Amino acid sequence: MQASEGFKVAVQAFDCQIDALQALFANSAVFPQDAPAALIGLQTLFQTRIRAWVMAEQWEAGIPIVTEMHRHLRLLGVDLNFLRAAKQPTTRRQRLQQVEQRLSSLKEFSQGLRTLIV
Repeated sequence: MQASEGFKVAVQAFDCQIDALQALFANSAVFPQDAPAALIGLQTLFQTRIRAWVMAEQWEAGIPIVTEMHRHLRLLGVDLNFLRAAKQPTTRRQRLQQVEQRLSSLKEFSQGLRTLIV
């Protein structure tokens, strides 16, 4: 699929925001207070630039990927709430692993989009 330059830039920006979120959690012993705002920024970028373009173009190869990305973004919000509420160190580690897995999955989906665009 021939993608617009704006779409390519949006996918790259999405990757950068995921990297920033991953860094927040990698360097934090406590729940990073910037995480909810960073997630909102990531969700907004996804909804307004990536998902909107894929749906407007009715790009069949991209629809399943953005559907999964949307699902993971929603679940990432739930995971962040659970992580923030975790009191026990074991629970906190498990929740943090889940957040890291979701971010890695989102990064993989984003790379999948990149491989499909020309």
